[in-house]
Amino acid sequence: MCKDKYAAFGSLLVTTLAILLMVPAAWGQTFKVLHSFGASGDGQWAEGGVVMDGQGNLYGVTEIGPPGDGCLGNGGCGTVYQLKPHSDGTWTESVIHAFNGSDSAFPFASPILDSQGNLYGTADGHAGAGTYPEIVYQLTPNSDGTWTESILHQFPISQDDGPGAVTLDPAGNVYGVANGGGVNGTGYIYKLNRATGWQEQYLVYFDPHYPYLDGLSAQGPITLDGNGNLYGAMILGGTRNCGVAYELSNQGSFLWKETVLHNFACEADGFYPIGATFGPDGSLYGVTQIGGDAGSIACGCGTVFKLTPNSDGTWTKTTLYTFRGGPDDGAYPVNGLVFDRAGNIYSTTDGGGNRNCTGGCGIVFKLTPSSGGQYSESVLHFFTGGLDGANPISTMAIDGAGNLYGATYRGGAYGDGVAFEITP
Repeated sequence: MCKDKYAAFGSLLVTTLAILLMVPAAWGQTFKVLHSFGASGDGQWAEGGVVMDGQGNLYGVTEIGPPGDGCLGNGGCGTVYQLKPHSDGTWTESVIHAFNGSDSAFPFASPILDSQGNLYGTADGHAGAGTYPEIVYQLTPNSDGTWTESILHQFPISQDDGPGAVTLDPAGNVYGVANGGGVNGTGYIYKLNRATGWQEQYLVYFDPHYPYLDGLSAQGPITLDGNGNLYGAMILGGTRNCGVAYELSNQGSFLWKETVLHNFACEADGFYPIGATFGPDGSLYGVTQIGGDAGSIACGCGTVFKLTPNSDGTWTKTTLYTFRGGPDDGAYPVNGLVFDRAGNIYSTTDGGGNRNCTGGCGIVFKLTPSSGGQYSESVLHFFTGGLDGANPISTMAIDGAGNLYGATYRGGAYGDGVAFEITP
């Protein structure tokens, strides 16, 4: 039984500075710490996922830090960082942008890259004490190694829009979700049009009336198909108020239609769906943060699900895996999924595994497809809460060789998270 989903995790103090940590992981993989966050001048709490550019550099965000820049009692407003690999296997971390409160603060969502190497993301502006602008930003690399920030859009300061992850279409337009704000105060999906100077267009507002049949509180990344339709998930609303998976189809330049692809039913079906990602077979894949237990509406440690399109326009939902929690399995997946060339699925869970952390320190898992549509799980790494980190709540990246890269929110040499690599 999984408990204490939102329990606070105690701070960790590790006095030994570790730049690299290599330990054998389950099933023959090797786990390596690339960087421990929290040193002087560095960010803390690596919450957003990592992305990789064509040169093998990794990029991500930290929720706070560096200390002393004015937010949260000088705890720091958050950073965007780069991890650069070297031929000897070491990596160098650089803070390429530190938010200062005047531009924004507290980036939670994973950044994304365009084909020119520019980074895009959002900063929420709300965390603990203090409120700062909520923005969509762009970081452009300069020839001298520095980066220039441009604020593409600032959300109204009078309402808490809660911007999440963004995505790009082939023309370079930005799409994103806001889990609050808008005309109804219940969130919306928007587009920033590159051709018109990043002018914002509202694609859909969510229903303000209970039971919120078209969904409530959009979370996680949204996904584009080849026809420009958008797909995602909302953690609440629907026929059981357990969340929905949805499609937005473009009916014209300013007219979009929302279709609910699946109403989650809590219990064994799952609760709190996060995001949606196309797999190599053209189906949509995602996770529910909790659920999978038929015993009660919100029990269970979470699931991985698949939505398969049918010829009549409907979609069929299949649960691929239900997490068990405890010392031998993960619990509470909150991240997007990545795939290798063989169709294996990879991600992390926030909890489960080692009990050094309240609710568990989290895992990295692999789901391998087999005949008959079944999947088997392998745990690639159990986080211990020590130098290897704890509570990975960010989406991973995968390179052409099948190496996985990610980050943790806690643990490491300073207790403020790590960036890691898992090699097959």
